[in-house]
Amino acid sequence: SDRILATGVVSMSDIKLGDRYLFSVYPAYIIPYIYIQKIKVERFYRRHGGSIYYLDITLKRTFQNIKIYFAKEDVAEKVKEFILEKIKI
Repeated sequence: SDRILATGVVSMSDIKLGDRYLFSVYPAYIIPYIYIQKIKVERFYRRHGGSIYYLDITLKRTFQNIKIYFAKEDVAEKVKEFILEKIKI
């Protein structure tokens, strides 16, 4: 369905847009767009230096947030914009 944000199986799942991998999810989630309350890009600082970025997705029907990690901020921002286009928040 075009209303599903991400799909996967119990093992590692690489999500692609065209010929470019966007992110990997383990374990994978299926998130209907209508369940998303808000979404933002956050930065996580690693203990030994460096950082990674993640989408922090808040759902309407649960108190648990979902975090999807990316190596680069620009990729996280593109995925966020893609999702926001679909749900028109």
